Amino acid sequence: MHNRIDIDRRHSLAISREIGERLQASLRVEPELPPSIKNQVERLRELEGPSPSIVPSMEHPETNRAPMRGSRDRRLAGGDEK
Repeated sequence: MHNRIDIDRRHSLAISREIGERLQASLRVEPELPPSIKNQVERLRELEGPSPSIVPSMEHPETNRAPMRGSRDRRLAGGDEK
């Protein structure tokens, strides 16, 4: 059997009001988006797709190297050494 809990009318109304407010908030209909935002969302959907990889390719490792710069790099590349 359930234990009965007696509460006064004031608390009963407060609980009922809180339940009603939470139900209204959870069942509230979302307002329709403005046409400008709808268009932007649609454009994003159109642009969705596979992104280009930013990982260097293993097939052509020579194209993955940064150009050599600086005095140390010039020496390694056969430049003048002072």
